[in-house]
Amino acid sequence: MESSLSNLKAVWDPKKKDCFAVGSVQQPCRVQVFHENGKLLHSFHDPEFTTAISVTAFHPMRNALLGGNSQGKMYVFTD
Repeated sequence: MESSLSNLKAVWDPKKKDCFAVGSVQQPCRVQVFHENGKLLHSFHDPEFTTAISVTAFHPMRNALLGGNSQGKMYVFTD
């Protein structure tokens, strides 16, 4: 059986032009938020993540991040 990886796409936070989020295949799977200088600011992970979170989007006005995987599962992270 051949396994395939999802394409991971980074997205910039519209509220903070110097931060972006991207999914990670690092185990356990997670979504990471980085500063433009490469410093890791936050890592969201949950035992429910069985595949990489390949799609992320920031809410344009609230502190919320949405992530989705190739199985169609969506996750919302808020403060």
